[in-house]
Amino acid sequence: GGGVLGSGCVQEEIRFSICPEMLVSLLVCEMMKPDECIFLIGCERYSSYKGYANNFEFDNDYRDDTPKDNWGRKWCHLVAMDAIYFRNPSIQYDMKYINRELIKAYTCFRLRKVATIHQTLFGIATGNWGCGAFNGDKQLKDED
Repeated sequence: GGGVLGSGCVQEEIRFSICPEMLVSLLVCEMMKPDECIFLIGCERYSSYKGYANNFEFDNDYRDDTPKDNWGRKWCHLVAMDAIYFRNPSIQYDMKYINRELIKAYTCFRLRKVATIHQTLFGIATGNWGCGAFNGDKQLKDED
């Protein structure tokens, strides 16, 4: 989502735009290490949009009816995870990079301890993590 304050306006940047509370993370979170991710919990959506990239634009106010947890936060959990830009896409098959991506994915997607057996587990949607402009291979990352 770092491009949201510059020229980017695709998946992450759109999410940061429609959930402006997420912008605070750009100020308070440091650059991630290979074994780190950032959890954004309870962010509310405030606007609807239409378009994508150069055609992205505000459409209307949005009423976020997402249920709340016991602490009053929206039941919305997002995980920010950085991707490596592969200028030369063939190097992503080196074990050094494969290991980095496995550790990053484990950090983000591993099951957390749940308070009760009835606690809901969330699905995962990555938006093809690192496979667009960053030249990652979807099959290598098993994102299909």
